[in-house]
Amino acid sequence: MQIFLIGFMGSGKTTIGENLAARLDLPFTDSDSWIEEKEERSISEIFAQEGEAYFRSLERECILQLDTESRIIACGGGLPCFNGLIDGLKKKGIVIFLETGVATILENLGDQQIVRPLLHGMSREEMEQTTSRLLELRQETYRQAHHRILTDGKSVESITTGIIELLHL
Repeated sequence: MQIFLIGFMGSGKTTIGENLAARLDLPFTDSDSWIEEKEERSISEIFAQEGEAYFRSLERECILQLDTESRIIACGGGLPCFNGLIDGLKKKGIVIFLETGVATILENLGDQQIVRPLLHGMSREEMEQTTSRLLELRQETYRQAHHRILTDGKSVESITTGIIELLHL
């Protein structure tokens, strides 16, 4: 069984994924970390040097190279929205959308906002507007997940427990 966590950047996919993997004693993969390791450079550097299209091709490669071993996978925020990957994820395993509001996303990102390629160099107001706009654009894809978990105001533990209960694990 593979469980894919999707949602906007800052929705807690990595933190919740690591917690879920530990609780279920399964391996954990983060698509962004996989890409950084493979490319030996940061996501920001990849975006700056190669552009978004190249980065999206790396995301696709990451998902295609996954074997069938049971694991928890935290997907980059845009991963399911490009190259038809939402359908590929749904064929490979269970897809869970971590639905998170803009205020929580920006709070979760904290100082990481400055290194996120899509938010780099923006004022707080610009980040809120960009996050709202991108989130709205991606909602249709995110909502194609098998399940949706609302995360605002919930702890990592309660979200993890909710996923375990939802999947009857």
